[in-house]
Amino acid sequence: LTGLNNLHIFKRSLAQLFNIAHRYKRPFSMAVLDLDDFKRINDRYGHVIGDRAIRELAQCMKRSFRETDILVRYGGDEFVVLFPETSGEFALEGIERFRANVSGASVVIDAKNKFGLSVSVGLATFDEKMKRPMELFEMADQRMYAEKSAKKNGVLPKANTRKIKTRKKKT
Repeated sequence: LTGLNNLHIFKRSLAQLFNIAHRYKRPFSMAVLDLDDFKRINDRYGHVIGDRAIRELAQCMKRSFRETDILVRYGGDEFVVLFPETSGEFALEGIERFRANVSGASVVIDAKNKFGLSVSVGLATFDEKMKRPMELFEMADQRMYAEKSAKKNGVLPKANTRKIKTRKKKT
């Protein structure tokens, strides 16, 4: 449906990046992306239009991220991006590009009607204290759900992805 990598590729890539990060102290980050109101889209317009929304989101991902980033459809309306050799600060730049592309995207219903898309995103960066690869996923997933919850409560997201602290270089 999307032309993106599947769950099998995700698990294999995550394990490999995690092992490299641990062994060689290399950075990497991960984002979990979720299409907002996907159930409502399917209920209101049908699964054919829901599939169009999924495909459009995948196209936004392909336009936004680098060739070296690993783009995955995790399942349903949830996606993952693995950012090899990338700190949280630089991964955030990709996320902001993605948000801009999504905000300009639309899904055509028919000749006269279309609707826009929005996403919730959680970003996490590898930490040497992590013991399992899925810890990074769990952290990004929790941050994505926190953003989704904030939106449902009428709070404009400040993008929980901005909570990433960067180290200042010593001069």
